[in-house]
Amino acid sequence: KNFTDMVAIQNQAEVEYLNQVLPFNQAYYWIGIRKRLDSEAANWAENEPNNKGSGQDCVEIYIKRSREIAKWNDE
Repeated sequence: KNFTDMVAIQNQAEVEYLNQVLPFNQAYYWIGIRKRLDSEAANWAENEPNNKGSGQDCVEIYIKRSREIAKWNDE
């Protein structure tokens, strides 16, 4: 069995910390967002969240990418 804990980001310092400590992943890392975020915590990529196809209820974070470093995408 594989188990994991999902990180829930509370502020920009935590976003920066994750980008420093997590290794590059060609795909993505899932993060937890269940409450309304204030502007200090939100870190959406350009044009996100877009809820494309309505039903995008998961969020991924891009770690160590040349573009949109540590930005979020709804999926």
